Amino acid sequence: MYAAGDVARWPHPQFGFLVRFEHGTNAADQARCAVARLDTCVPYRPSDYVWPGCDWRLQIVGRLQADGTEALFGNLELERPRAALPHADAAGRLCAAVVLNWPESFLQCRRMIAAGAEIVEARNLLNAAGQA
Repeated sequence: MYAAGDVARWPHPQFGFLVRFEHGTNAADQARCAVARLDTCVPYRPSDYVWPGCDWRLQIVGRLQADGTEALFGNLELERPRAALPHADAAGRLCAAVVLNWPESFLQCRRMIAAGAEIVEARNLLNAAGQA
């Protein structure tokens, strides 16, 4: 038996506790995984990614940690502001990011989270991108 979407909770391979993500991207990812697992036993590895459909592009990846840290990058003074808020876990790894109207930086954050990058690397990259 498989479940997908808002009703599904599973042990997250990176965070080590049960999670539930209530958004369409996750439901589609889970459905693809369920189909692929019909004759195999491959663990579900979520993309932990969501973006709402609105005028501004707000993209979220990962999972905030209660004992983590964050810093704001970007330019909020633009006509169409852009910003990134990378979030580190207690070990100093990038574990989540909230990004507004800055798709290039969002993709970089998403890749760094998947690679287990240090928050210092993310901050350096975002700082350099914000200067451009």
